[in-house]
Parts: sequence; C-alpha cells; structure tokens
Amino acid sequence: MVRSRSETRTGGRPASSGVIPGDVALSVGRPEKPEPPGWKWTALSDVARLETGHTPSRKHPEYWGGDVPWIGIKDATENHGRVIADTIQHTNDLGIANSSARVLPAHTVCLSRTASVGYVVVMGRPMATSQDFVNWVCSEAIDYRFLKYVLLAENAAFLRFASGTTHQTIYFPEVKAFHVCLPPLPEQRAIAHILGTLDDKIELNRRMNETLEAMARALFKSWFVDFDPVRAKMGAAPHPKSLSRGERDFLPSPPGRGAGGEGTQPAIRANAPIPTQFLDFARQLRRQATDAENLLWRLLRGRRIANAKFRRQYSFPPYILDFYCHELKLAVELDGGQHNEEVGRRRDARRDEYLAGHGIRVLRFWNNDVLRETEAVLEAIYAAVVEHSGDVPSPPAPLPGERGAAACPSPSPTSSRIPSRTRSWGRFRGGGR
Repeated sequence: MVRSRSETRTGGRPASSGVIPGDVALSVGRPEKPEPPGWKWTALSDVARLETGHTPSRKHPEYWGGDVPWIGIKDATENHGRVIADTIQHTNDLGIANSSARVLPAHTVCLSRTASVGYVVVMGRPMATSQDFVNWVCSEAIDYRFLKYVLLAENAAFLRFASGTTHQTIYFPEVKAFHVCLPPLPEQRAIAHILGTLDDKIELNRRMNETLEAMARALFKSWFVDFDPVRAKMGAAPHPKSLSRGERDFLPSPPGRGAGGEGTQPAIRANAPIPTQFLDFARQLRRQATDAENLLWRLLRGRRIANAKFRRQYSFPPYILDFYCHELKLAVELDGGQHNEEVGRRRDARRDEYLAGHGIRVLRFWNNDVLRETEAVLEAIYAAVVEHSGDVPSPPAPLPGERGAAACPSPSPTSSRIPSRTRSWGRFRGGGR
C-alpha cells in the first residue's frame, strides 16, 4: 500500500481572521467564551495535522478497484459517528500516485464539508478520502475519540461555519481557523470512554432492532404469503425454497424438541476424540432449536456481542453447550420449565460443577426471558463478555473532585456479577451454583 505523503496540502488561502462561535467546544477563531477550569482554547491545527483528499480520475478504470479503502459521502452518511473498517469504493496504488489523494493512518477523524455537511467518521485502518472531507491526524495532545465527539456535538454549528448559494460548504479558511476547547488528556480519555460506552449500547440496540425487523418480515412471509402454518396443519411440509436459510431460523420450533435443549448422551472422556454419534446429536439439536435458541443465536452470531465468537450446540463431552465462546470460556445455557424441578436443578448443578472444573463459566437464562426480556439478557451476556475479555473497560470512576470519587472501585475482572437490573428479577441465574 502507498505510504502517506508527508506534506499537507489543503489550499493556499490563510486561516480566517473572523470568529464564529460554536455551540459546545469548537469555534472558528478563538472565541470570547470562557473556558471551564483546567480547559484551554487551542488551535486545532496545533494538536492535529489537517489533511484533505481527492478523487482519482474516473476516466482511468485502472485507478479503481484495489485494496485502498476510499471514503465518499455515502460512506459518511451511512456510518455517521462510527469507526469504519471498509468502504463502498476502493482505489489502488496507481490511483493514489496519480492524484492528490493521500492514504491517512487509522484513527484519522473525518468531517464532510461539502453538500452533506457535518457527517463525522473515524478511519478504522489506513484509508483515503474524497475532496469532500477535511481530516485530522491527531497528535498525542488530543484523543481522537474526544475530537470525534466534539465534532458530533457541533453538528448544528457547522451550518453557521458554512457558506455558499447552491451548496453549503465549509471552506478551508474557516477550517484552518478551528479552535477546540481541550481539557487535560486524562479527562479527554475519560469523557471519550463514557460516551463510547453509551455508543456501544446504542449500537447493540440498533443490531437488536435489525434482528427483530428481520424476524417480523420472515414471520409475515411465512404466515401470510407462503401460508406455512396452513400447510403444516394439512400435513404438508413448507416448500423448501419458500424461505431463505436465515428466515427459517425464525419459524416455530419443530415438534419433539425438549424445552431445555440439553439432550443427554453417555459420558465421554474429555480428552478422547468426539464420537461421530455425539457430533450427529449436536447437529440434530441445531436443526431442532427452540424459538429462544434461534432468537439468541441470531443476536450472538457473527461476533455481534463485543466481538466475541460464539458457537451453538458446542460439543464438550459429556455435555453439549447451547452457546459457547472458546476464547473466553463462557457458556450460555437456555432452560425450560423442567429445569426448575428438583431433578433438573440437581442435574444442572452437577453440569455446572463439571464445567467450572474446566474453567468454564456458565450463564443460565429461562427461555421465556430470552423471548420477552431480550435486551436484558443481552446486557447480561455483554457484561460477562466484557469482564472476561477486558477489551472494553468498565466505566471509569468519577473524575477527581467529584462526589463519590473514592467509592467507585472498578469491578474485578474475575467477578461473576451480572447487571443488577437482571439480578433483581430473580429469574436469570448466574453459573457456578
């Protein structure tokens, strides 16, 4: 991949000498607005290198279709406020070499400045952009996440910074005059982390909504277009091509499947090869998954929960685990009503004790709670994944000087605690009984 060019070329006009105050912590020129204690108005160009982009010639097809992600306006409008790992269009080394485009490093903060003004994205890996963006490569004096949230907070102010009769544009004299109100770096990171935690929750809810919408479309098609329930009552199986593989996951469970979904098989030595019969039984459980298992699998698959890779109906002799993340040694079990009986409780206790002896933590949920309280179940799983992986740290303690600053220690990474909202219902059960 072509290296980033060292020189910055953003137009020859100097920075504007006027002042246009923003709404929160950004301004064109240095405003008269007083800073909070410990904060300081700083020229953004003093703490971040200003860059722009370019579009390689469309007359040369050989400039396109390579391995260099190229951010256009559509990428920004579809990923506003997010870190993006890929783009709709790609250029290549030849396109970069024959244009004014530059490959910028990961964590570069991008702001759309023309036509669709005010969209903010962050590069998840080295990328180039079109000339519709201004980009900042942050130095050690400013946290790129803090800058992202400042730009997001100033969305309404960007229209005041822009000008133009046909298309509103933020021109380079104004961009070069950007001033940002900066707190000390530790405080920048604390603010960015708190807001990032909320963003993670919003992203989780967005994915849940997409899944629920897909479920609704699949069920509507099955019931009112293909009439699968009518076919089932008449003894005729649904046509195999009437639903996609993903849509079939949302259909009601087939008959003959136990509510708990565990299955029992003869004990097998843990260090022995898994017999074919045992693997076949795991495949059978996948085909005959309960409604709760199908729903939760749609939400866990594809590393959708804090990038944790879960497998379903995982063979761990002598047991088959409903959902299992090998990297974190975390199992998620869904239980039906028979698990609340004395025999079921004793069997689950033996099972959990055996798994705990192999370093595996077990989270248990009732089937009904997965279907009715889906968000709370995901919150509990998300908290367990975060505690195990350490990829997303717990929310920081209050900043120095705030009330309760000394009374908020970070939870232990080995804690089996689940969110208090979940624990208060008394229906969700943590592992290790």
